[in-house]
Amino acid sequence: AAEGEAARLRETNERLGRQRLSELLGITETGDNDEDTGGDDPMSHEVRRVYCFKSYLNASHYVSFDGQRGEVHPHTWQFGAKVAVAGSAEPRPFADYERAIEAVFEPYQNRVVNECEPFDAIVPTLESLTEVLGEKVRAVAAGMDARLVEFEGSETPARSYLLSYGPEADDGELS
Repeated sequence: AAEGEAARLRETNERLGRQRLSELLGITETGDNDEDTGGDDPMSHEVRRVYCFKSYLNASHYVSFDGQRGEVHPHTWQFGAKVAVAGSAEPRPFADYERAIEAVFEPYQNRVVNECEPFDAIVPTLESLTEVLGEKVRAVAAGMDARLVEFEGSETPARSYLLSYGPEADDGELS
């Protein structure tokens, strides 16, 4: 029974990879719609596979204002990464991406971020943390045949900074 179920799932996955979204949803086309859209089905785009990860950075920092060093204070920053995998590629297990992304944060965990490169030369604000860590996650994703689509840093539920990486931001696009 297990072999039959596995075979059925493989067949379904293969069919889903070939079938248009409109067919899967049971949407029927009319001749008028084909003429209006130039024959293109707006529902026929390829499925985009995106993993979403949440990571937490528990660390301290200080910020200087007008030449005055502020108090060192702790944060639990939340970072969200959306990582797209190529449609034709076999996605890696979720945990592989997760471990690789978590490794980006490890050097900063439970440290005063100002004492870590590059934040010993860059003020570690939410924006600069998001920019630097986003580029590091982007490089990790690229090394795994994936692409960072979005990277968001939050210091409170009401304060976030979002980076959105379009295909034009990459040297090479995933297919």
